[in-house]
Amino acid sequence: MGTRADLAFCPGCRRAAPRGAIYPDCRRPCDAPAETYPERLLETVLSQDTTRAGMAVDVLTKRLHEPRAIVPLIMMSHSQGDPYLLVLSARGMGWLGDTQTVPVLVELLLDEEKPFVARIAAAEALGSIGGGEALQTLNRAQRGPRPSVAKTAIKAMMQFQCDGRHYERRSFSAVLDRVSGCLSRIACSSLMRSRPLASW
Repeated sequence: MGTRADLAFCPGCRRAAPRGAIYPDCRRPCDAPAETYPERLLETVLSQDTTRAGMAVDVLTKRLHEPRAIVPLIMMSHSQGDPYLLVLSARGMGWLGDTQTVPVLVELLLDEEKPFVARIAAAEALGSIGGGEALQTLNRAQRGPRPSVAKTAIKAMMQFQCDGRHYERRSFSAVLDRVSGCLSRIACSSLMRSRPLASW
């Protein structure tokens, strides 16, 4: 897949194609102007102006719940070097709540090379979407070396483990036992870093 600048997104057939080409499904030219308000927002998601892109993601996902936003959000998640765009795409996927985006969020969360703010946003999104794959990934992430990502993964696990809409309800005491164990490990790790062994 090319960079965001090289690709255009067709809101009609939900496909990305190189600029100047003809979309294979709907036969519209890639540079054809958007015809409706949601189509203009969908185009704006891939804008080089990140402020405008952020507003478009917010309206499309939180307000309109527009499923056509999935493709440009996934394209945005492949952005290199801009943590803000990664956070935007992860949050947008979480707000949409579509299980198609889970593999993309899993990849982002487990990639230690990605900015931690983007990985935190991916964990929160997986908590919102739920499902078995999301739970397994969050379980792995809460054992990771980055405390901020691990804490977010724990909170995200609680979010849908205690919510029957997303996952089979577990006994609250079992969830608390698991979380308290994780928090104890994080607290011990923080304490060991802040106080030298000689002062124990």
